[in-house]
Amino acid sequence: MFQSMQAVPLGDVTEAMNDGFSDYVVPMQMTEDQLANRIEKQGLSKEHSVVYIEEEEIAAVLLFGIDVFQETKQAWIGGMAVRPKFRGRGIARKLLDFAVKTAEEADCAEVLLEVIMENTRAWQIYEAYGFETINELMVAGLGALPSPDDGLPDIRFEKEEEDVTEPYRTPWQNRLERTGNAYHICLDGERVGWISFMQREAKAMVLQMQVTDQSLTARIPAILQQLKVDFGIEQLSVHNFMMDTKEYEGLADLVAGDVIQQYQMKKSIG
Repeated sequence: MFQSMQAVPLGDVTEAMNDGFSDYVVPMQMTEDQLANRIEKQGLSKEHSVVYIEEEEIAAVLLFGIDVFQETKQAWIGGMAVRPKFRGRGIARKLLDFAVKTAEEADCAEVLLEVIMENTRAWQIYEAYGFETINELMVAGLGALPSPDDGLPDIRFEKEEEDVTEPYRTPWQNRLERTGNAYHICLDGERVGWISFMQREAKAMVLQMQVTDQSLTARIPAILQQLKVDFGIEQLSVHNFMMDTKEYEGLADLVAGDVIQQYQMKKSIG
């Protein structure tokens, strides 16, 4: 039986989510406040998100959102967890059925989700259900960047969101409507691209980046170093960064530490 998340104490939902992710490829544990913040910041909906009840317990959780991006109405599965003791009962498919039905009733054109590449079982379930891989994404820290003493070019950042066009495949949680933080990249006084990032104190995550020309990829390490200098960033990483782009080519050699790679998947409706 499905029940709207609006009718369930968030603490109970948090407990079920944590149990469902306790043996995940990348264990994820949240507090109630962290889950509430995730729902708000990622544009998820308590109205459309549900829990699945079995044996009078929360057996599974589906976090779900609906939005319009570039004139296309989309739905996003922002998290799906089945508690270990309820697995093997077809609940994951019931959650997907519910998600697709909800998207259809809302006249969405597609349903999106992400899955960690190492989670082969989940990826196979989604593929068998009709989801196709449309993107490969990376979460990783960035290592050594050029020193300001190395004679960096004149790089400046201008805060302005006009004239910024996001790729259609931009991951749901990386979009500017959720981050609201885009800067034009200026090289020797000329705009050569833009960058979006989220910063908390001295840590920052690069979410999107575009440069206007392939030749500029060699400048990306210097651009990132100047970003650190200008914004007081000590630790820089990329989050769900699209890997099949020229911008990724420019920073691939900088990737350091633990790396998480994800598939972005889509199921068209209708």
